[in-house]
Amino acid sequence: LSTYTPTLLTSKTISKNMDLLETVLRSADAESYLDLLMNNNIDISTLPLLSEEELKIIGIDDEAARTRILEKTTRLTIAHEKVTIPTLTKDDIEIMLNQITNQLYLHSLSLLCALKRPDVVVCDVQLNKPTKCLLNCLSSFESKLKTFESKMAPKRGTNRTVLVLSATAVFLLIGKVLHNHFK
Repeated sequence: LSTYTPTLLTSKTISKNMDLLETVLRSADAESYLDLLMNNNIDISTLPLLSEEELKIIGIDDEAARTRILEKTTRLTIAHEKVTIPTLTKDDIEIMLNQITNQLYLHSLSLLCALKRPDVVVCDVQLNKPTKCLLNCLSSFESKLKTFESKMAPKRGTNRTVLVLSATAVFLLIGKVLHNHFK
């Protein structure tokens, strides 16, 4: 028997799932419970997940029918979600660092414009937006590093060096931006 993979529910997929559910119930001599299961929004993908107590709560009172249904549904295989393991390469880290560098560079340029204008008093320039951007860049980088570290946890060693070097590079960039800003 095929299993239900979560997809966009159309009348065709609903019909297919109900046909499969009906087939399972017929093979368990429990087709009289089809309407009961349909009314409770139970389809072929959720039926194998139910226990005998849950079937009783739903309204399947016949113990023999519950047992037969459970026997038939245990033979069904449930499709698991496809697990994808993304890998971060040197290029991914370079792209991430370049994006952060460009964002910080744009904000440093906007601050430099304020410094070059004679009609603007630097003390009056609000630093809320650049500060927020800097903090967002740091938190984004920190979260990227955490996800990178969690993905690379079994492979410690040389990857640890990459993390330390990339973190050092970011902090050097931040220092450079702040140094240029307060020149």
